Amino acid sequence: SKISKNHCVVNLWHGMPLKKIGLMDKSITPIKSTYAIASSSFYQKIIAESFGLNIDEVLPVGQPRIDLLYRKIDCLQKFKIKINENQRIILWTPTYRQSVVGDIRTDGNHTQDLPLIGRESLMELNIFLNDLNIFLLVKLHPMDKLNTKVFEEYSNIRILKNEDLEAVNVQLYSIMAEVDILLTDYSSIYIDFLYLKKPIAFIFEDIDSYTKSRGFVFSNPLDFMPGAIITNFEELKSFLDLVVNENLDYYKNNRQNLHEKLNSEFKNYSQQLLNAIDFI
Repeated sequence: SKISKNHCVVNLWHGMPLKKIGLMDKSITPIKSTYAIASSSFYQKIIAESFGLNIDEVLPVGQPRIDLLYRKIDCLQKFKIKINENQRIILWTPTYRQSVVGDIRTDGNHTQDLPLIGRESLMELNIFLNDLNIFLLVKLHPMDKLNTKVFEEYSNIRILKNEDLEAVNVQLYSIMAEVDILLTDYSSIYIDFLYLKKPIAFIFEDIDSYTKSRGFVFSNPLDFMPGAIITNFEELKSFLDLVVNENLDYYKNNRQNLHEKLNSEFKNYSQQLLNAIDFI
């Protein structure tokens, strides 16, 4: 539908992409908008192409949701999670492989369990996390079929769904502000997590099939993943042991270099966007 001349529609989307979105992902027709936003000038062309806009219609003002990363509210206690002294907190945000709401689709390899980790391995992982004094939060993608599953409870693992966040009025980015390490895959969330200058690792075993089914905005996506690539359970344990037990962070410089390339300097992005719209 056309946009009324009396309205200015700004598309905030939900992150700077690694995987194809909008018109680049041929299965999706994006909504009409007057403007979109980008995290920096680097992403302007990609966002313009994704949403059928001219490059000057993409405002490089940063993403308002980043503001939450700088406002700690001690949100973990709202989930009644008791953290031990010196305990590290890890957030794992797997993107969906098979969706049940919104854009119904299957990308990459999908199973009835978490990527890489079946039910039996969850118990083994919980024991390993307890030994290293780590608490793991797993935030499922809101479109993921896994949201229909009932998971067992573990001492050092909490699996969160959107309904859990809504019940205590907590945003995902408020959780991100309080964790020490991020585990993810093709989700754009890691590009935002770069602001926090903390370790990131990527868990996946289906990049070839994912490339064929969904695809990436970069021809060389691995060059844009500044962290360990984890493809099996033993590699996950090795990564956690290195980062938590031995305090080794091999990708610190890679993350900083990529951050400077993809993101602009933080300057209250909500206000930046309001200033840009007011100027227009």
